[in-house]
Amino acid sequence: MKVDLKALRTIPMLMMVIFALYISVSFNSVGIQAASYILLGLTLISFAFSAILIIRNDNIPILSMAVLSLMMLIEVISILTSMEWKDWLYYTLSLLLLTFLFHYYKHDLTPLISGAAIGFSIAVYMQFYQCIAHPEMWMLGTDRTNAGYILGGNYNSIGPRILCALLTCLLCLRISRKWFINLIPLCICSLLILFMIQSMTSVTCIILFLVLCIIPNTRIQHALITLIIFATILFEFFVCLQGKGFENNEIARWFIIDILGKDMTFTHRTDMWDSALQAIYASPLYGYGNPTEQWFYSKMSSFAYGPHNFFLGVMINGGILAVMLFGIIIIISLTRIYKMNSRFSNVVYASISTLAIMMLMEYYPFQFPIFLLTIAYYYRYFELTTAKQHLQ
Repeated sequence: MKVDLKALRTIPMLMMVIFALYISVSFNSVGIQAASYILLGLTLISFAFSAILIIRNDNIPILSMAVLSLMMLIEVISILTSMEWKDWLYYTLSLLLLTFLFHYYKHDLTPLISGAAIGFSIAVYMQFYQCIAHPEMWMLGTDRTNAGYILGGNYNSIGPRILCALLTCLLCLRISRKWFINLIPLCICSLLILFMIQSMTSVTCIILFLVLCIIPNTRIQHALITLIIFATILFEFFVCLQGKGFENNEIARWFIIDILGKDMTFTHRTDMWDSALQAIYASPLYGYGNPTEQWFYSKMSSFAYGPHNFFLGVMINGGILAVMLFGIIIIISLTRIYKMNSRFSNVVYASISTLAIMMLMEYYPFQFPIFLLTIAYYYRYFELTTAKQHLQ
């Protein structure tokens, strides 16, 4: 009996559940190391299965090649500079799992989108339970901790996981309106979590994302999302890439201090951006690989861990070469989603613009932007499939 692998639904759905949990949940942060190893093992098994599918298909997609080139560049640099190459290898395999599955099952992406929605939703509900069961993590004012959260460890890492959960659950509404049963409590839990932990950047961006999603006119919706992306690019070049020099701009000081009543350093982020730029200038072409925590504290500002800006993080990882490869991934993905301008394609577009804002102030793992860009790249297949299913 011959099994039609392309007709499978349960297995690819389970593999996406595993992928979503793997990139979202940090069992090590709550002291459950055994569960972390089990989840890693399941992810590696899923990758092996997806690799077999691609080999049988005799076709490696361009998106997978771009992702593989980017990740292997940083992997090689990490090995040469004695950085965290093993963890980066796991990141690479998880992203290949993602792109391989989306390419092989592009004729029907509903199991993958559903599986991702289930996995991310479970992760969000786990975080909500942790917040309720351990109120001391967020209720003790200045004594509260910013680490130990199940969604990524640090409270700044929770935002992109919630964004992915909301996006995939919203997309599932094209599959069935029954997904409202999960979407409503997911939205409530997500907002409550962010208000509890007081991650104001994340809560503002998530609210912005939801507002963008409910704009009734798709043309206005599409134009606003494009404007946000354009403004984000300008902010990156004229603020983030200026480092501490931005604090000396008189117009900026007037607007941010006098009008907005904010801190010119963005909670010491300009110091971190400036120290990141100094490190980048020392190795601009190929960066440093996947740095250790000790490297960050010895080479950069001691205010916090990492550059707190995704673009600067990419430059540290792989220099100009990594930026060029990541730019290719962005262009080939955004080009596809930009041309569609439908209700749900704009939801995907809005999620990318929202994460772009969040990445101005934080450096998130590559899995999250590439996950959103993968959905954008293959979204047209999802829309065609669901449209056919609704006609049947």
